[in-house]
Amino acid sequence: MGIQGDNINQHYTALTYIGKWYRQIIRNIFIHHDFNIPLYDFDLQYGADIISTFSHYGIGDPFNILSAVVPAKYTEYLFWFLMVLRTYVMGIAFSKYSFYRGNSRFSTLTGSIIYLSCGFNIGPCISQIIFQSALVWFPFVLLGVEKAFREKKFGVYVISSGLFACSSVYFYYMAVFGIILYCIIYVIINKFDIQRAFKYAGAFLFNSILALGLFGFLIFPVSISMLTNARVGTEFHVPFLYELSYYLSLPGYIFNTGSTYSEYFGFSPVAVVLLIFLLVRPKSKYLKITVGITAICLMIPWFGHLLNGNSYVGNRWTYMLAFGMAYCTTVGIAELGEISESEKRKVLAAILCLGGVCLAYESNRTSSVFWGLFICAIFFLGCILLNQDSSHKKFQILTFVCIFAGIFNLTQGIGATFGNRINLGDVYDKVNNTPARIAGHNIEKDRFCRIDQSGGALTRYNQSLYHFIKSTEYYWSTASSTTLDFLTMTGISSYFGAMSRGVDSRRLIEDFLGVKYFLVKGGEEKDIPYSFDEKIADEKIEGSNYSLYKSDNSSIDLIRYYKNTISPQAFEAAALEDRQEILLQAAVVEGENQAEGLLKISNREIEYTIVDNDDVKTEEGKFIVEKDKAYLTLELSEVPRAGELYVVIEGMEYKGTNPFREADREEADKVSGNQKWQNLKKSLKWKEESIAEIQFGYDKTWKSIKYPTPDNQYGYGRDSFICNLGYHEVGESSKLQVYFIRAGEYKLSSLRVVVQPMNELKTYERDMYDSIEQETHFSVNAIQSELRVLEEGHIQYALPFSTGWKAYVNGEETELKKSSVIFMGCSLPAGDYRIELKYTTPGLKAGICFSLVSLGILAAMFVLKRKEMLMRRRKTRSIVITNK
Repeated sequence: MGIQGDNINQHYTALTYIGKWYRQIIRNIFIHHDFNIPLYDFDLQYGADIISTFSHYGIGDPFNILSAVVPAKYTEYLFWFLMVLRTYVMGIAFSKYSFYRGNSRFSTLTGSIIYLSCGFNIGPCISQIIFQSALVWFPFVLLGVEKAFREKKFGVYVISSGLFACSSVYFYYMAVFGIILYCIIYVIINKFDIQRAFKYAGAFLFNSILALGLFGFLIFPVSISMLTNARVGTEFHVPFLYELSYYLSLPGYIFNTGSTYSEYFGFSPVAVVLLIFLLVRPKSKYLKITVGITAICLMIPWFGHLLNGNSYVGNRWTYMLAFGMAYCTTVGIAELGEISESEKRKVLAAILCLGGVCLAYESNRTSSVFWGLFICAIFFLGCILLNQDSSHKKFQILTFVCIFAGIFNLTQGIGATFGNRINLGDVYDKVNNTPARIAGHNIEKDRFCRIDQSGGALTRYNQSLYHFIKSTEYYWSTASSTTLDFLTMTGISSYFGAMSRGVDSRRLIEDFLGVKYFLVKGGEEKDIPYSFDEKIADEKIEGSNYSLYKSDNSSIDLIRYYKNTISPQAFEAAALEDRQEILLQAAVVEGENQAEGLLKISNREIEYTIVDNDDVKTEEGKFIVEKDKAYLTLELSEVPRAGELYVVIEGMEYKGTNPFREADREEADKVSGNQKWQNLKKSLKWKEESIAEIQFGYDKTWKSIKYPTPDNQYGYGRDSFICNLGYHEVGESSKLQVYFIRAGEYKLSSLRVVVQPMNELKTYERDMYDSIEQETHFSVNAIQSELRVLEEGHIQYALPFSTGWKAYVNGEETELKKSSVIFMGCSLPAGDYRIELKYTTPGLKAGICFSLVSLGILAAMFVLKRKEMLMRRRKTRSIVITNK
């Protein structure tokens, strides 16, 4: 057993953090008698809201409350315990629903086992544990729906819906669509008239609002943060149809945990056979309709976009299919004894057709698919030969043997995902023994500053949280779009909006962000930014040497000063490579533009000529790359000197080349018929790369940019980048190498080579810090600063802008404006100030009010219900007395 992948980078780290957060709240309340709950962490991302960041990781999940009593050292054991506990509760939830629907113990047990061993639980939940919350709460919500319809009692629905949303607003959002479909089908089957249907619709709407309102203190802030999420706040390309290989692969995914767009199936062969059996039965009209709707949602990408929160195309809503398949098993087992001869023939024909469809596509011819089909055949033939009565012991034995054979077959497909796992018992030591430990032990903690790192020093994401340092790296699915906007505007290559790997050692950006330290792996010293000359620590970790360097800018602090301001429109109009220098001279503030004509731009462009290469054809604004890893050379007009060397790419587009398409092959008419058939099969299997990578090399320094194409489900519309090839006092060559990792057509609206001198850097640093004197103290959700401003200007805090911050200057509230794309600030005349910044999670106060109102409504409903019951009892007693 172990923990791996995103569970290490995100979910284990989040659970550890949540446990510490719970303990801090308990300690503050019961020991320090302080009810001020920590809502903001300066070490999280570039500074971030705690509730918003960890909402996706179960900060409101009732199961995670256990982390409050488990020390960080033992969280890895709690992690696995919670995985097992949630799986157990899944079975209970399904059983409760099934028994309420009147199913037998054997059929319910069968369905429960199939539900908790579904591909969604065995596949993605192994790498992202919080996904289990969807499987836990969905059956409880449907149980609440059933109770509401049958008994007119909404209690279970309200509580389960509220807890579901608390655990994961993300998955609850998907569930809403499933609940609506469930209710519509229930109303149609039970032939409700229009008046009754609308009455129940109103009741469900009211109780849904009540459910969300009861937990509004958490759900409101999370919902607001989702609107500014880097994933949701981006325009994603949604094609009309998927690529052909997706449709061909879908049948094979039925029997394994594979996926293309997170459509995790992994159904038991027993469930597949019983679903087919129910579909061929005469009274299966509504099941067929449901299956048809499901198929349409799987076939059209727009539904994946909609159900994934209007984010990238993803079919994680298929967790609801796992419940449907399990319940079909429960019902099918009970009805199998009624199977007719014609139905047997239809089921057999359907299984054979399924096998043919699965195996027609070469990629589906895997052991898991073969074994899945084989178990289907064994189970069905066994049902024919044995008594299909579910109470028959031989039939029960056959069913369980086939179910567990299916589980064994399913788990074989995930073995490879544990390749980079950390074994249980080693996790705590491993995550705390990363290169970030060096920084945690050696950087200044009494002054605000950040740390950046070379690529090799980033061995795991979010490692800075374990050592209480402020870093430029992070990986959180709930990352704010504010930081992403900054990375985009400055051309920093980060192909995934939810993560940051640093700022490419660009010295001007390092200064702007307040980076004072740089962590580098041995052998990557060329990545050290300009003037980070002082080595303050050197240590060997996990077999590699790492060093910590310090900047010569000793003035870096939380608050900086700008005499000049510039409007966002003027900033966006500047060239991509000019923007970083502008950020050090003027604050970018909406409605202000005092710096026009006053700003210096010191970078210079170097002309070049392209040296021809047979593998790369050049056209105007286009490179046609004939094969993978082809390269060309840029012959520079001068040797770079006294500056950082940049390659600037703007307006990038990429179209891959299918190497198996006959039209793209030379001498296609000479290819044999068999070879043409093989090429056709490979062509159908081929899928265009969703990430185009270009590597640049100069003077033994190699860097790359990764461009996410519009078809990339994690892309976010970026097409312009700057690649920093390091600082060169005097370059050694006039040649710059360009490697295209994949064949295809690369369109570039601009490809420039630029040198950024550093001769103005000290002037910029002095201007930012010498005009103010500051003394800053940090406390829970607040910053207190004693500030002396020597000249009127704009004061900027190096923290991401958030509407949750309120500024009080000498006791009077002052508007905080978004400053320089990412940060926040305000304008002040010369003078002495006491500035206090206070933070409240956006939406928290409104959420608390909504929770209190909902509690009041619930209490009033309880009182009215109680009075109604008492009145009924009195009437009953009076009738009894009268009769006597």
